[in-house]
Amino acid sequence: MLGVTVFVLWVGKRSLGLAALGFGAAALGLIVAYYSGGIVLLVLLALIACSLIYAIWNDRLRDERIVDGPETFSRRALWATCILLPLVAGWLFLVAIQPTKELDIHHDGEVLTSAIDLLDGGIPFRTFFWPHGVSDSGVGALIIGLTGNQGMGTIAVLRATTVVVGFLTLFMFALGMLREPIASLLFATVVSLVAILISTSIRDPLLTTVRSLFPILAFYLLSLGTHRRALFCGGILIGLGYIWRIDSGVFCLATVFIYLCCDRYYRRGYACGEGSMADLLLNPRTFLGLCGDVSFLLLGVVCALAVVRLSNPRVVHNHPGGHAALSS
Repeated sequence: MLGVTVFVLWVGKRSLGLAALGFGAAALGLIVAYYSGGIVLLVLLALIACSLIYAIWNDRLRDERIVDGPETFSRRALWATCILLPLVAGWLFLVAIQPTKELDIHHDGEVLTSAIDLLDGGIPFRTFFWPHGVSDSGVGALIIGLTGNQGMGTIAVLRATTVVVGFLTLFMFALGMLREPIASLLFATVVSLVAILISTSIRDPLLTTVRSLFPILAFYLLSLGTHRRALFCGGILIGLGYIWRIDSGVFCLATVFIYLCCDRYYRRGYACGEGSMADLLLNPRTFLGLCGDVSFLLLGVVCALAVVRLSNPRVVHNHPGGHAALSS
């Protein structure tokens, strides 16, 4: 629900603005209900009902023009961002990397063991439980392959890398909200630096942000337009998001599907005077258009997963006792 809220706000259409706020309030209510329950659940249902009532009955924006298309940034801002972005990312990496004195046997052990299995020719999800996707196990395997370190050094570099990826994700998130590269770069830099300075574990505050890298990229692309080419490319990003972090890919697909329903049944139709919400729900053309959108989206997802699947190594080199020793 938070994803739908972000997506709608990125699109910047006033016809969905209040509904987006309703989604956000409902998401916060859902979080509270999960931890405390009780009457908060009734508040959550009331917020959802209010959002639905607004979407069905508000017709003041029927004549609003819909403008889809890529935005344009000034050439100076783009050049400055292209130069500053890698420089700030490298600086944050140097600030974040610290000697690791303690090893989390459970989580860090999972990362190291699955990364070593991958380097030994293992196939993710088949020869070894791969709980963290490319975001941890894959990056860990890359670091081990480059450095040869299979212990605390890899974990230290991985944590600093997480900060950098989190910074880049925050930049894309801010770009979707602000639509201005330099301001987005400043926002991402400040938030990342504060997260490093106030946290005893520098990796934790940006971990959730890192999981959202590919969903944020997909959201940003589709916020510029939902034509078929964008949907196909967005599907590829969602498929890569699934490989990057399983849960984030699934949630991203659900978010985009909900948004496409809003887009077809509200923004493109109801808000432009093509009939009531009930008429649109029963309109075969609108339904077929939604099915076409979803088909292009899923085609991109399937293509991304198929390419990754075909590129997986088929030969597995077993080392008796190796993984057992690491697990123990």
